[in-house]
Amino acid sequence: MCMDLSGGPTLARRLHRPKVDAPVVEVLCDEAGFVGSLSYKVPANMELRIGDAVRVPFGKQERYGMVVGPGDAKLATREVLECFGPRTGEVEIALAASLAIEQFCMFESIAPRLAPRTKRGNPALVAPAPVLRKGATRADYALADVHPKRTILAHAPGIDPVRLAALEALRLSANGQVLVLAPTKRDVSRLLAEFECGAARMDEVPKKDERSPWRGFLEGSLPVAISTRAAALWPAHDLAGIIVFDEDHPGFKESAQPYTNARDVAIRRTAASDVDLVLVGSNPSLAALASRSKLVQVGLPSHWPEVRLVAKNELDPVVRNSPPLAASAVASALRARTGAYVLAPSASTRHRCRACSMAYESDVGSCLRCGGEVVRAGLGPDRVAQLFPKATVLTFPELLAANPRPGSTVVLLDVDSLASAPDLEPGSTAAAALLAAARLAGPGGTVVACANDNPPEVVIDLLVKRDIRRHAKRVWGLAKEMQLPPFVRMVECRFNRRTAPVVPSLGCKVLGPKKVAEDEWELRLLLPPDRLVSLKPWVESLRRRGKCRISVV
Repeated sequence: MCMDLSGGPTLARRLHRPKVDAPVVEVLCDEAGFVGSLSYKVPANMELRIGDAVRVPFGKQERYGMVVGPGDAKLATREVLECFGPRTGEVEIALAASLAIEQFCMFESIAPRLAPRTKRGNPALVAPAPVLRKGATRADYALADVHPKRTILAHAPGIDPVRLAALEALRLSANGQVLVLAPTKRDVSRLLAEFECGAARMDEVPKKDERSPWRGFLEGSLPVAISTRAAALWPAHDLAGIIVFDEDHPGFKESAQPYTNARDVAIRRTAASDVDLVLVGSNPSLAALASRSKLVQVGLPSHWPEVRLVAKNELDPVVRNSPPLAASAVASALRARTGAYVLAPSASTRHRCRACSMAYESDVGSCLRCGGEVVRAGLGPDRVAQLFPKATVLTFPELLAANPRPGSTVVLLDVDSLASAPDLEPGSTAAAALLAAARLAGPGGTVVACANDNPPEVVIDLLVKRDIRRHAKRVWGLAKEMQLPPFVRMVECRFNRRTAPVVPSLGCKVLGPKKVAEDEWELRLLLPPDRLVSLKPWVESLRRRGKCRISVV
């Protein structure tokens, strides 16, 4: 049976498409380059609304487009040929226009994101009320049945975030339609697998005459739609809320101008439409914390692994001058078992004498002071693999991508260097590594963290106290103190050129330019939100002179 979306108290939340009470409408045509919107007369027998899909004459050809508002009667010479009904809504159009201004681009650049580019005429997919397959319940996760309208679900490492997002989608679907955004296609498939019925993916183009999930979501016959970042602005007949899965994942950022982040678009859209927002992730981003959402920590102590802190003064003197390996007891355990993982520190370019600690910039063979053996100061993955032959050695990216192995042992060789890594969000590198290690070890496992006598605060917050709220509060305070986004706007500029770009006096804090690749430079500008518009002339001049990628955070 399909959902009953007729009438009821949710009527005010329906797709908002006011009638255009004017003899002329403004139409933005598809694939019209930078011509911009054009004015067309409305035939006497036709009624048009904002967001309607139409067919219009365009020079000697015809184009499809959408109505964006009343037009200019002085510029209208030809009539609209055909109307196909809704494509998007007034709220979504206004949000897209606002994003275009903030990202220093034309509305025409972001307008195509209001709907999929192809197969929009397919018949609507009709789906029953959503039903989840058997699995963990809200009680298993100590998850309340009612949350505030805007919520950050910061989950423990032992909780399945896919199941958590599906449980929230089921809860919100009782009030209307739900849009679930995921960073990758693999995540979309994982989320869809949690539903027996009532959900469909919108990130794939339907074949000819195949039922269209996008059309079903637009007309109200699809309760739960799951998609990648492309659907952040796609409309729904009766949107009850948006769920952003793994909200701090870099996959939500667009790869083409304007370089918006789907999480940020969802935050803005839910606020404009007054619908629910749920951000799911183990390490809340500053953008999520700035969304005026309540942070709810999900999980029990049993969802966390055991933690052991190893101080550097416990190390074997032979290796004390290298990044910490582990206490001798832990090292023996790692050599003896196969269910162990080690995060290897990056190899250093410096060398050091094992006997007297004399440092050298290159390998000189034997120490010039005492004749002792000179070894590389940093271990690196190869050296760690020799020391722990039965353990699996992981690099930082491999640790982040590793699947959970409940009951295993994970050793972080140098959490001090992780905590001191330069981050735009304070401590984000260390937090990502610690939570990934805890997720890999799983309930019943052990995380061994090697650090100084006074471990970094991020280790205490996340591993010892298991308090994600405490960590988020500290990061928020540091960002405010350092005047980082979201307390300021950051404009990222990427230049394709051999030499460093010349930066004029812009009246704001400038970071860089810094060379990030061959013939590529990066420049970051930090300024108050109300000063953003003052950069528009400079940005436009950059784009006229050559290749420059601009994004605003």
